Amino acid sequence: MSLTPSAASPSPPRTVAVPPATRVRWLVHTFGWQSVFYVMECLGLALALAWNKVIDGPRAHPWVNQSEIDYIHAGGALVDLDGRETPARSAPVDTFACIKELLGNRMLLGLYVFQYCINVLT
Repeated sequence: MSLTPSAASPSPPRTVAVPPATRVRWLVHTFGWQSVFYVMECLGLALALAWNKVIDGPRAHPWVNQSEIDYIHAGGALVDLDGRETPARSAPVDTFACIKELLGNRMLLGLYVFQYCINVLT
């Protein structure tokens, strides 16, 4: 029985997914299951820092001109969301009134009890 080239070569998803799974198995075998969380935390933190350094808002991006910003704004996007100007102060929120409203609704109380029961069972 001969293997066709398509059957002999791994599919692209398998090529991408197998090496990280192998590394995770090695980490668990060598350093214990907790090491996977530490490694993933470090990778996530490094990616978040790189993303924050590389990604710009529409106004600060070097390749975006004013007509593109106007087009984005006309489409309903918030192009000034990451602006440096100070935002207007919002009205103070009465925390106890919010809690009373959340606990006074029967539907929400049922949802809270349901969620609690699901969390306890799993």
